[in-house]
Amino acid sequence: MHWATDYIGKPWVLGTSGPDTFDCWGLVRAVLADRFGIAVPAVVIPACSGLAVVREAQEQFAHNPELARWQPVATPREGDAVLMSAARDPWHVGLWLAVDGGGVLHCLEGAGVIFSKPVALKVAGWGRLSYWRFVGEPA
Repeated sequence: MHWATDYIGKPWVLGTSGPDTFDCWGLVRAVLADRFGIAVPAVVIPACSGLAVVREAQEQFAHNPELARWQPVATPREGDAVLMSAARDPWHVGLWLAVDGGGVLHCLEGAGVIFSKPVALKVAGWGRLSYWRFVGEPA
């Protein structure tokens, strides 16, 4: 059984990163710390609208050297971050799992932590996926 089953079904709660509730970035932070030994900072989002999330995340990623330690990759591997976009800007994140042909472990409001194959993500409206690897040093 894959380790991700420990997270599946945990509920979504804005501003949390476990152990029993998560938002999308909180899940990424918790899994990277628990399973990969990678500590990444919290991204505090004061509002819950998609546009506010995008603006705040862009501001924090631009000014926080800890968050500059990510590089885009063409082909994901287990534990890489997956940014998902329903429009032009990404505003949802999960982690790539190399299980069952590959898919994304992510946490959604109303659904909690789930595993989705890329085709299911596209059907759900996440038309653009980009993959990011934590490299440990600022790019």
